[in-house]
Amino acid sequence: MESPTARGSPGDQRTPNRPRLAFILVTIFLDMAGFAMVAPLLPLYVQHHAGGALLAGALGSVYAVMQVVGAPLVGWFADRRGRRPVLVVCLLGSCAAYLGVAAAGSLQALFIAVAFGGLVGGSFATAQAYIVDGASPGERTRWLGLAGAAVGLGIAAGPLLGGFLGASGLRLPAFTASAVALANALYGFLALRDFPPPAAAADRQNLRLDPIRGIIGVFRRAELRTFLLALAALNLSFSGLPSTFPLFSQARFGWGPPANGLFFAFIGACAVLTQGLVVGRLAPWVGEARLASAGAAGATAMFALVALAPAAWMLYPALGLLAIGTGLGIPSLMSLVAHHAPEAGLGRAMGGVQSILSACMIAGPSLAGGLHQALGPTAPYWAGSTLAAAAFLTITLAGPRRTGPSEGP
Repeated sequence: MESPTARGSPGDQRTPNRPRLAFILVTIFLDMAGFAMVAPLLPLYVQHHAGGALLAGALGSVYAVMQVVGAPLVGWFADRRGRRPVLVVCLLGSCAAYLGVAAAGSLQALFIAVAFGGLVGGSFATAQAYIVDGASPGERTRWLGLAGAAVGLGIAAGPLLGGFLGASGLRLPAFTASAVALANALYGFLALRDFPPPAAAADRQNLRLDPIRGIIGVFRRAELRTFLLALAALNLSFSGLPSTFPLFSQARFGWGPPANGLFFAFIGACAVLTQGLVVGRLAPWVGEARLASAGAAGATAMFALVALAPAAWMLYPALGLLAIGTGLGIPSLMSLVAHHAPEAGLGRAMGGVQSILSACMIAGPSLAGGLHQALGPTAPYWAGSTLAAAAFLTITLAGPRRTGPSEGP
């Protein structure tokens, strides 16, 4: 088996096939937009079926929980069968899930549809593996950053379109998301050619249905552990922000929904611009590990500044720079994971990473909410600063293992 270092060596002159990778960016954008079109309306679907806030919250967690279960399976199949067919099947599964949401006649049916959507929602990990297959080492971080930007754009555009369509009927956004997923799957089936999976990958891997084993499996790889720990800490620090910031801004500065909505649009713009335009340009000069360290260090300082901010206007530069820091750090760490992963198990490794990130999305809001309630509005931001500092120290103290595909001058 080819070593990770050999695969990412400077001698690897493989050139990214831009039309294929551009399709992946469109796929990610449409996938995220479809989900974001429906997700904000899920409490209203629950209400429509006479459910309360507790069930609405539980429904919101089901998707992330099922992603933890499904992402390693999707990654395993992507290694065995190729990225393209698995990506198409995931999109068809999303199409069916959105149809199920639109047609659900009971709370049970709604939960089943959302759970199925999470189970087949590992397309992002497969898309990342496809990017790594098709991009040269020098361009890998740039394309992974563009993938992150596509996520941000989809999450920003989806609620706007979903709200507009929802005014004409609660089921219309779900039907529209289903149609978008179907069109995306058909285009991939007809127009996309796959990169061949690594030789004999299927013969060296066994399917495991336990997602915890999938997470433990990637952590057991010494060459990945440093980056995975840093990635988990950085994601955990940031994942609780959406669920606590409106409470924090209201308690400290009296902000209401309009001010918070404008602020989150600003944060999204910072993240999209960083991942789409900045990280790919800096990585060849600075190196992925140094870029990840800088992003984690910036996040450490900015979390603390938010907690200490005496005036509302200071939240804009502080959290804007925080979004930039995570926008630099997370794609760089993803690139380092992809670079060091064994080629025959790349899809499985990225699926394990997706499970870790989904676990952070489950734990982060609960952790932030508990800290807010127990210790006060600033507690989640001090915790975020601590977690970001842990990510920084993990990368910095790793020593020579930080080396990535383009470590810069």
